Amino acid sequence: MSFVHLVAVRGSLPKWKSSFARTTASPLQAQAAILDTSHEPVLKLRARRFHASTVHLKKQSSNVEKAQKHKGSKEFSHTLQLPATPFGIRANAAQRDKLFYDRTCSELYQWQRSRSDSLGEFVFHDGPPYANGNLHCGHALNKILKDITNRFQVLQGKRVHYMPGWDCHGLPIEAKALANVSVQDRHNLSAHEIRKRAHKEAVKAIETQKAEFSQFGIMADWSNKATYRTLDPGYEARQLRVFGEMVRKGLIYRQYRPVYWSPSNRTALAESELEYREDHLSKAVYVAFQLLPGTTLLEKLGVHANAAKDLSAIIWTTTPWSLPSNMAINVNPELEYSIVRRTGTEGPLYIVGTDRIEALEALPSSLIGAERGGDAQVFGPLEELTRVRGADLTDSTYRSPLTAPGSEPQPILMADYVTALSGTGLVHSAPAHGAEDYQVWKQQGYIQRKGIFSPVNDEGRYSADILQLDASSGEGSEDDASALGKRLMGKEVLSEGAQEVIRVLKERGVLISAQTLRHKYPYDWRSKQPVIVRATAQWFANLDRIKEQAIEALRDVTFVPANSRARLESFILGRSEWCISRQRVWGVPIPVLYDAVTDEALMTVENIEHIASVLETEGTDYWWKADAEVFVAPQHRDEKRSWRKGQDTVDVWFDSGTSWATLKDQLALESGASAHPRQGSIADVYLEGSDQHRGWFQSSLITAVATTPEGQKPVAPYKTVVTHGYVLDNESRKMSKSLGNVVSPLSIIQGGKGGKGADEPAYGVDVLRLWVARSDYTTDPPIGDVIISKTAETLRKLRNTARFMLANLPAAGNVAPLDRAKMKLLDRFVMQELYELERACAAAYEAYDFAQVVRRLTEFANATLSNLYLDIGKDSLYLDGVEDERRKMMVAVVDQILRTMTGIMAPITPFLCEEIFHFRNGASSDPVVGDKGAPSVFSAGWPTVEERWNDAEAAAACKQLLKLRDASLVMIEEARQASEIKTSFEVEIDLITKSTEKQLASSLETYGSELTELFNVARVNVLGADESAVDGALSTRDHNDGVIIRIRRSPRHRCPRCRTLRKEAEADRLCQRCQAVVDGLSA
Repeated sequence: MSFVHLVAVRGSLPKWKSSFARTTASPLQAQAAILDTSHEPVLKLRARRFHASTVHLKKQSSNVEKAQKHKGSKEFSHTLQLPATPFGIRANAAQRDKLFYDRTCSELYQWQRSRSDSLGEFVFHDGPPYANGNLHCGHALNKILKDITNRFQVLQGKRVHYMPGWDCHGLPIEAKALANVSVQDRHNLSAHEIRKRAHKEAVKAIETQKAEFSQFGIMADWSNKATYRTLDPGYEARQLRVFGEMVRKGLIYRQYRPVYWSPSNRTALAESELEYREDHLSKAVYVAFQLLPGTTLLEKLGVHANAAKDLSAIIWTTTPWSLPSNMAINVNPELEYSIVRRTGTEGPLYIVGTDRIEALEALPSSLIGAERGGDAQVFGPLEELTRVRGADLTDSTYRSPLTAPGSEPQPILMADYVTALSGTGLVHSAPAHGAEDYQVWKQQGYIQRKGIFSPVNDEGRYSADILQLDASSGEGSEDDASALGKRLMGKEVLSEGAQEVIRVLKERGVLISAQTLRHKYPYDWRSKQPVIVRATAQWFANLDRIKEQAIEALRDVTFVPANSRARLESFILGRSEWCISRQRVWGVPIPVLYDAVTDEALMTVENIEHIASVLETEGTDYWWKADAEVFVAPQHRDEKRSWRKGQDTVDVWFDSGTSWATLKDQLALESGASAHPRQGSIADVYLEGSDQHRGWFQSSLITAVATTPEGQKPVAPYKTVVTHGYVLDNESRKMSKSLGNVVSPLSIIQGGKGGKGADEPAYGVDVLRLWVARSDYTTDPPIGDVIISKTAETLRKLRNTARFMLANLPAAGNVAPLDRAKMKLLDRFVMQELYELERACAAAYEAYDFAQVVRRLTEFANATLSNLYLDIGKDSLYLDGVEDERRKMMVAVVDQILRTMTGIMAPITPFLCEEIFHFRNGASSDPVVGDKGAPSVFSAGWPTVEERWNDAEAAAACKQLLKLRDASLVMIEEARQASEIKTSFEVEIDLITKSTEKQLASSLETYGSELTELFNVARVNVLGADESAVDGALSTRDHNDGVIIRIRRSPRHRCPRCRTLRKEAEADRLCQRCQAVVDGLSA
């Protein structure tokens, strides 16, 4: 490798330092021209600057030419220790990453799993991504964060267990499988045919994602035996056994009751599957219900009792579509209610919450406008006749305006949840369409007496049951299309159905007011469509009995970030039950059989185990193929009874939430019978997006706690929970195809066409991984062209720093051991900085603070190495003899730095570090494609820096001297700007100590012989106050530490080998140091 192809180590400098760094000419300036291709496509010939130089860019070429023509420019080039390495200046990652893939991914995973010298097991449980579609940057963020964690643990000597998984069931896959099937044909497909299509779609997506995940440089075994899929029969059988354990504990039950229902997806939803929109628009209506006063209310009315026949209760609802299902009015027994009428009229009378009168008066009234034949006016003013308490309405009843005048009156029920904060203080109760309504109806014994009325079907339309209103009211003939039920049947309740109800209310003169209300409303988080509450028969898990145990189990869990604990706890405490049944066919069946005659459910632990065993052997599709009797356990078989299979499937969150059971069995299988079972949590870490607090984190915890054996303390399935945010674009917007801001992780790695058709560069895997590591993943990290470009530049600097060190190192076996006694202060300082870097980065990895690792690494590479140690060290590395003790010790320090930095970087940028390791171990060329069995950088372990290099005293002394150095460089730059000098190698610095500054004076005396190297000038002189007189000073300045700094042009002469004013006499051939080196080579 020609020397001219070596890139200088560049770092970020303050403005004045950057200028200075371009002006202090290196002794090798003539030989150090380089072709800098870092800013292609424009190529610039740039002079190599091993020290600093202030030559302007427009003068660079001419200066290099002059230097090359200098009489002695080539005479001593053969005596220099010029750096050389086959390690390339550019990564060409898109083409070369594959050369190191096996050793750092698949082979590395197998090697570390089989290692016999491990320091224990580290189990990272992979939250299964959904098997649908190609990967996006969110997948990259997630998988790379996991991989960084695993690789660090390998370096720590652990055997990492990582089993990638996929979530394979559920509606999105089923919908995609049927996307090309017409609506009519879908209804003709059997459950088995739908499942066959969905299975094919899921498996295809898994293979696609598996291939794409592998391009992220993930250390894993991607074979089927080492991964899990929620569609595998073994996995499904374990899931059913977890279900059985919950049945054993009495946590599973079936009820016909209101649940969240998605008309768009035609299935029940759990609370965790909802998202709330703040801008939903509903029609809020105020409706008059005819009140039939009881004895108590009549007594309270007193002189107004005669007007009771015209008394109505005003109710308010934001779901007018649910009014046909009305079965009661709920009031608070402790609230005050007023009997009012419009001022200046004799009636009718209304009962409303006293605290709501003012709000009601301001309502635009549908009644008044209709009565007067004009535009609607406000409902008020109102005058109060008397007040009663809610409890006074206990024996009163009412009739809904949607029922016949002579129909059976409905009850007024006492309910503590009713408030006067909104509405009227009287709540329309439809037990089929509201959880609170249902609970009050149930608690007061009406379910057993009257049942509930739910005339809404799976599509969210009024079903044929709505015709019961016509039958009970006697409205119209059988063919009368004006009958209420016929007007509503088939209409969508959230749109035209609600509008028709309002129209009927207005026709019947009971619509007090109607308003459009913008409010918070639940939506199906998959279809993004509004949901309804609808009574259906569903299976539930009782969480009230276990949620306190779940919270207790979380006390032993570490959360990153810490505030995510409260989020998970709030989701758990906010749930009393979990609706676990879904009306889909692509999933695991609820393991229940029903008596064909009585509809009694057969769900016992023994029968569930029988079903699990059958399906584990035959596959879950068998549930939809075989007769029900096949799934009846022998002890339940009876020739007099026949059975039918349940058609519901288990919630997919239950699917993925039981993945710990598969992990537990896998760990037991791999460890063998002789190994001790893993104590406590099954996994060390769960790491997923913030949405999983309501999803996988929660369902995993609930199912694990729910199946804890009696007498044992419940334990969470994880020791640590790490949460990351969503990836946004570089303007912090959510990525969307419509916005054209979607960034593909594969295009970052491989390159491709950008949004405007321009070619995108192929950055390779490490740039993508470095972006992940340097991002604050606990928030919503942005990504974009500019961000990735800057990340690539950061990686380029790290690569070039490593390349410079490699180029100056001999073969690994020829490096002298580190010897504190032979080190200079600067060496000890850098070793102390390296010690702090290693300790800080290890702690940051342990804390999952990968951005801190990147920050510390780049600061060390730029500030400590590029701007200081390596810049100063070039003088010795290039000019001293190979056997010179100073050079040997500096080489030893550089070797230690390279090994430490490589180890620290390896979890984040494994391909770069494998390449460094490859060439540091003697390789002279790239590995051959398909080369197997090569050692990995991870086999070297974590690069611990020994405690003996924690030298706080040396660090303090060096930092004090570096302050003087910085002040001196400012003065040198000022002199250069004034054209008094050309380079720092013309300068001598006098440091004049004051008698009062004994500590600093002591350091200057102790390390005086090292200051010329440290300050990078011709010479540094340490003088006392009594010997400070001198002529020819360029600048003199008092330093804050009590030292006078004086710079002057050196009286000595320029050495043609080192280009520094260090020759004592003009007639001398070389300076003393260079002459000794040349003489040694000639000997």
